Amino acid sequence: MQAAWRIAGLGQAERLVRGWSARVKERVRGPSSCTHLMEMPIPAATTARQGIRGLHPERRRVVDAQGVPLQIDSCYAYAREREVVLQLWPAHHRPSPPA
Repeated sequence: MQAAWRIAGLGQAERLVRGWSARVKERVRGPSSCTHLMEMPIPAATTARQGIRGLHPERRRVVDAQGVPLQIDSCYAYAREREVVLQLWPAHHRPSPPA
C-alpha cells in the first residue's frame, strides 16, 4: 500500500519532464513496492503527454523547410501511409504500396 501512495503523490508533485523515470524509480522501489508498480507509471506518463499534445491543433502547423509537418514519419501512427496522416494532412499522405 505504501507504493500506491508514493505513485499517487508523483502525479500531484511532479511534472512530466526529463528525469521523470529516475524520479519514479527513486520514489517507488525497495521492499515496500514491486517492479510492476515501479514500471507502470513511466509509459503511462509518456502516453498521457502524447495524448495531451494531440489536443493542441496549432502544433500540427509546425513544418520543416520543405513545408512538411514535423510529425510526419516521426512514428508508426504518423507514417505517410497511415490513416492519421490522411485525415490530418491529406496533401502529405502516400498510399501503401501493394502487398
